Amino acid sequence: STLPTPFMLDSHYEFLDQRQIRNGEDVMVGGSGSVFCLTKDGSFPTCGCTNRVCSCTAGSSIPSYVGEPVTGREGEIILLRAVACTDGASSSVATAEVRISVMPTTPSFSLLSAPGLGSAEVPWGSSITVESQ
Repeated sequence: STLPTPFMLDSHYEFLDQRQIRNGEDVMVGGSGSVFCLTKDGSFPTCGCTNRVCSCTAGSSIPSYVGEPVTGREGEIILLRAVACTDGASSSVATAEVRISVMPTTPSFSLLSAPGLGSAEVPWGSSITVESQ
């Protein structure tokens, strides 16, 4: 018999579907089954059961609705796959493609300094400049 395909959620409990996530953001797997197996490298997770004890034969075993951090380089596409199994049944593989969001660099301030003033002091009424990418 077959189980329903598991689903994947982000840390806001929204379905993962061709979207961006922050580096290190948690993903969760839910659905029917006693064991959920997750891969984060595009390979296919598999699970099997022996004497009613189920375990992942490929991928990492994660409890349902417990966050699993996804990390990578900014802009990197990560292919997540999940499968569920229970004694005598397994699901088809769920796939979600996520992109690690690119964080803007921290902006910098340019101050118009004047003689006799400290490094963070400016003459009254002068302007500052903000620079960023």
